[in-house]
Amino acid sequence: MARQKQQSASTIVIGALGTNDYKPTTYQFTENEPTYQTPISLAALAADKKAQQILVISTTAAQEKNGRLLSEETLRLCQLEPTFIPIEDGKDIYELWDIFQVIADNIPSNAQVYADITNGFRSLPLLMNSALVYLTQVKGIEIKEITYGAFEAKKVDITPVFDITPFTSLIEWSAAVNIFSTSGDCAAIANMLNDTLTNIVDSKYFVLEDDGWERLPQEIDDHFEELQNLLQQFSEFADMLYIIRLTNLAKQIVAEIDAVRAYLISPIATLFQSIQKEFEQFAAEPFTKSTVKEQLAKQIRLMDWMVNKKHYFQAIAVAREWFVTWAMQKKGGFQEDDFLSYEKRDSDLVADMIDKLPPSYQRDANRIWKLTKELRNELAHSGYSKSTKSSEDMQKNIKDIVKFLANKGQSL
Repeated sequence: MARQKQQSASTIVIGALGTNDYKPTTYQFTENEPTYQTPISLAALAADKKAQQILVISTTAAQEKNGRLLSEETLRLCQLEPTFIPIEDGKDIYELWDIFQVIADNIPSNAQVYADITNGFRSLPLLMNSALVYLTQVKGIEIKEITYGAFEAKKVDITPVFDITPFTSLIEWSAAVNIFSTSGDCAAIANMLNDTLTNIVDSKYFVLEDDGWERLPQEIDDHFEELQNLLQQFSEFADMLYIIRLTNLAKQIVAEIDAVRAYLISPIATLFQSIQKEFEQFAAEPFTKSTVKEQLAKQIRLMDWMVNKKHYFQAIAVAREWFVTWAMQKKGGFQEDDFLSYEKRDSDLVADMIDKLPPSYQRDANRIWKLTKELRNELAHSGYSKSTKSSEDMQKNIKDIVKFLANKGQSL
């Protein structure tokens, strides 16, 4: 598969400079790639990534001791002078915040950034990493790679350069999962999966052969396809959350997560496990006559999940349809596809079936069904009613409906 690399118009390499005595070594980013002989890993990174700008965070003492050496190395390796960003020594929390702000101020908007955290005094690599994550939101920068020149892992004068970007991406993964856990919105997870797939296409799963860019072996293709499937399911769930029909889609997502978890690094696999548990609560087989009972049980769990995520309109809409499905199942005599037929889903049937319940159930069931209709209509008509309930009362009423169905729905 032929593929060409694209070079960004604003490729920035950023790193720190310390006061150590840097020793010459040979840096190599991945096996079989070019090597760079230099005492300073930042210079090697700038050469490897074809930097268009080199930003160097440096105290006055560090620049006085090693600034000239770094300039000589970047000029030799990539014909580029570094730009030094002066910072304080970081002797107190105020100076640390000043350092953070200096880093943030000097990186332009929408830049593609490669960062080296090999050198720098104490907390400086952490501050730089935090600033970069912050700037992805504030300035729209893209963190292409964060590298560490592992001098302590040197073998036969070859110092490996580790790509530690996945550790930074865990922050974004955690934030995406937190959004899902608190709101049920998995759009951020879909975006993270999309970035993962883009990264695969752009670099990690292609190798340069004599006749162009070629795919790696078949098992990588299988992995790629499974991730694509999972992305499609999450994207559909993000769109369908407000359309409500989610139980069978949840079932598909549970299966897709099972398919890819073995390929994921352990921390991300653990995050996906927590997502999987949420979906398993209401995951069900596609809606047919034979799965009606399962769907009724799972839809109660779905309503409860929606209420916990504060999707009250969706919860009450599901509750209204739950009663219609229950009434059809209770009456019997419907064909396989009737449960999904709009013409067959008659809400008047609900009252008839409630009247056939034992007296001990009729009063509560009638009250809940009436409340369900009222709330559904009030929400559907945006509160244009002379007897509009307060937000607090509506939330309480919706929770009461879900509680009733959770406690008694299976025995009606």
